[in-house]
Amino acid sequence: MTLPRHDSADVDSAGTRDLLDLVPSPLWREDWSVIDRRLAALRAGGVVDFRAFFEADSAAVVELAKSIRFLEAN
Repeated sequence: MTLPRHDSADVDSAGTRDLLDLVPSPLWREDWSVIDRRLAALRAGGVVDFRAFFEADSAAVVELAKSIRFLEAN
């Protein structure tokens, strides 16, 4: 299954805010676009075994985790 890809700029914040307000359970939106671009760059650079890559460079995992941006929550 392939999910459609889009940048966070493609998402209508007002529409998302309306949906978040209607949902009775806690939800939040995050922007993972930096991670997506970094993984694409690693893939383009020849990395095929991400498990081995990140086991060898655990600082990269921390760097990527810090790049996740919180956008909004209900």
